[in-house]
Amino acid sequence: MAAVRSRRPGPGPDRRAARRVARLGAMLAAATATVSGCGRTGPGARSDAPRLDLVIERRIGGEDMALSHVFRLAVGPKGFIAEVDGPPTRVLLIGPDGTSVASGSRGDGPSEYRSVTGLGFAGDTLWVADARSSRALFFELSGAFLGGGRVSAPAAAEGGSTAGPIGRLEDGSWLASRAGLCITCVLTGLTTARIYVRVADGVVRDTVFQQPLPRADFIDMPVGRWHIEGLGPLAQRPLLVRSGPGLWVVDRQSAKSAGPASFRLHRIDRTGDTVRSATIRYEPIAVTDAWKDAWCRDRTASAAGLPGVPSGKAEAACREAASFPAYFPPIADALAGTDGRLWLREGRPDARRAAWLVVDSLGHVEGRLAAPPGFRLLAADSGHVWGVLEDSMDVETIVRGRLRPGARDG
Repeated sequence: MAAVRSRRPGPGPDRRAARRVARLGAMLAAATATVSGCGRTGPGARSDAPRLDLVIERRIGGEDMALSHVFRLAVGPKGFIAEVDGPPTRVLLIGPDGTSVASGSRGDGPSEYRSVTGLGFAGDTLWVADARSSRALFFELSGAFLGGGRVSAPAAAEGGSTAGPIGRLEDGSWLASRAGLCITCVLTGLTTARIYVRVADGVVRDTVFQQPLPRADFIDMPVGRWHIEGLGPLAQRPLLVRSGPGLWVVDRQSAKSAGPASFRLHRIDRTGDTVRSATIRYEPIAVTDAWKDAWCRDRTASAAGLPGVPSGKAEAACREAASFPAYFPPIADALAGTDGRLWLREGRPDARRAAWLVVDSLGHVEGRLAAPPGFRLLAADSGHVWGVLEDSMDVETIVRGRLRPGARDG
């Protein structure tokens, strides 16, 4: 949602796997696209990947468990999962029998969090990262609080501010960064990169990644005496994704012209050194004027009630202020499965009809999941994928599904 502020600029607060099934493994291996590694040539084409369909096996939610907007989910041991929904933000531990228990709550107490910037399991322990309070909390599978402590890195993030935990790495150290983006800082040139560091024993051990924050990824629309600011229409800044013992960097710059194009993946270790690179081909999709108009209508809907904003004025300001690339970025989002696979959501006009590329730990494309309309992928383990489906009344249900071979995409 766009933020509205007064005309005066200046710094402001932060704004807002599928298991390799035996019968499927042979098919995936035979159809895996050839992807370059460690600088070799021979990019793989995502259109060559076999199509995978989702078969839903389990649903959680509905009348027996009211869910708000689920925005994080982690797969744990013994059939447990953990999810974060809100507002107000809450963490639920859900057992294999479907029963749930809250883990912690909002606040500043020993077992409380201000925000949830990371979530996962270390054996039988659930960890919750809270970058806003620079703390990590630990819970038993019963939901009981085990303890917590500060995980901070003073002056390690943009503007000299404190970096808090956003994810736990396999060696027990923490990936830390700012809790959020100061959009005004980016728009005024005060911030040009988001810095990610590795923290162990309260000390910054490595600078893992510096994520460029291009001005075009954000928007500032002057409308009358108001400024409407927020995320731009199509983000092109690279993504950093935790995966196994290291991380993936996903480059997602839009193509400059029609015809075959490619994007790059870089696997880095905990210190930030590149250990593997891969190239994946794709066919760019043009950004049409109709899509631009629809995006601006949605983005400026909240401005309709602002004093002194004539009808249509905000939409016109949006088209003037927003930076639309000629083609959609190849990748819109990314997440890592607990089995080492990387999942990449393709950039396309209809976000409700998401398609995800399945990439193995070496950067080879294994398949392409054609997700049901409205499905949001949130986690994947070695046997299943997990996500959220919304019904016609916008009621969310957590679903678990397995993959099966589908009709080959042309």
